[in-house]
Amino acid sequence: MHMKEKSVLIFGASGYIGGYLKGFLETRCKYVAGTFCSRSIENAADEDMFFYDLQKEQSLQAILEQRDWDVLVSCLRGDFQQQIKAHQRMAEYVKRDADKKLIFFSTANVFDGVPECGHYEEDTPKSVSTYGTYKIACEKMIQEELGTQGIILRIPEVWGENCPRILQIKANIQKQEPVPVYKNYCLNYVTPGRIGAWLVYMLEHDLQGIFHVGTKDMEDYAEFRRTVINKNQLGKVSYTVLGECPTKQIQAVLPGRREIPEELQFHIEDVLVEMQKHVSLKERTRDHVKIYFQKTQDKEIKRMLPSVVKTEEEALQAFEETQKSGASSYGQTIYHGETYIGDIWCYNIDMEASPNGMLSYCIFDKTFWNKGIATEAVDLFLKELKRNYQMKKLGAFLYASNAASRRVLEKNGFVKAETIVEDGIESFYYEWKSNCL
Repeated sequence: MHMKEKSVLIFGASGYIGGYLKGFLETRCKYVAGTFCSRSIENAADEDMFFYDLQKEQSLQAILEQRDWDVLVSCLRGDFQQQIKAHQRMAEYVKRDADKKLIFFSTANVFDGVPECGHYEEDTPKSVSTYGTYKIACEKMIQEELGTQGIILRIPEVWGENCPRILQIKANIQKQEPVPVYKNYCLNYVTPGRIGAWLVYMLEHDLQGIFHVGTKDMEDYAEFRRTVINKNQLGKVSYTVLGECPTKQIQAVLPGRREIPEELQFHIEDVLVEMQKHVSLKERTRDHVKIYFQKTQDKEIKRMLPSVVKTEEEALQAFEETQKSGASSYGQTIYHGETYIGDIWCYNIDMEASPNGMLSYCIFDKTFWNKGIATEAVDLFLKELKRNYQMKKLGAFLYASNAASRRVLEKNGFVKAETIVEDGIESFYYEWKSNCL
């Protein structure tokens, strides 16, 4: 499967895993959209997000008819019986075309009825929980209805920076409440980044069947949480033991498929390291330019970051100019983990002028606003400009009303040099000098 040619629809894209996958796949596929059920401002404003009411079957049909989808990815949550019906409708849609795929996210809970050992893909699931039993029913239906067109990903506990589990631990610590743990209960773990990498590999290599996407090793529930808290320096913490198994209980979906190459395999130490990754800058491509243009049509972003570029074609032409020798503009993309979230660039580059160039940046993914990410991205970009261009002075304009951007600049050593009023709108001009680093 050539991912660049495919349209992907992610059910449950407002959740932690689904939201990550939407951003991860956007630069890898022709078109990516998602569904949401929580009517947040961010979801409602995203033209590539569709509201989906699980209780209304016609709601699902309307979304499926939006486009000819090549891949459906289900990270759905909600009433189990309604989910089974929804997945039956998805299977019916996928069966229309032998090239379509349905990817279903299952869970380690399908083995909670056999906790004596970790389990591999060929093991027969057995569950004593309602959740695990529901997932087994969905797995069986998808396998019977779709055969090789249905891919099942069983995942263990999901961890990552600002994941729900981390946020809950932070809340416990802030409220001076003990962190609840279980003892003698062993699991394996995964991050959204690992899930995304495996998913792309499976599709590109037309792999089929069931996959366990998790670490090859296991760790005790309580010990893993202690390690996460210590490595991420979350603060002083106390613990409360909710339960201690008299004998060792294991709930781990261990990867055993030989088709997955060694470079994609991972261990608990890899998960811990990945959780500490933050912002990185990467090369811009035409695909990035297209996504950036679409995302920055948001009304709130346009108010803060006006642009002379009016069409996607103009944006692509401007990008091509930056690729020429001696270009006066240089930009990079901003990534959080493996998710593309914005751009940063220097324009009007002239080493004989003062300043040597002008800085601009935009985090278009609002879920990453007010988290210190723009500050970190600017810091990385300034160091690169100093290293590659020997920049000594930079300027930056912003609207006076953009308090968040002012804080970003000031934290990176920019100093307000001038106040400008044009057409009744107040703006600030900031300057940075290399000795501020």
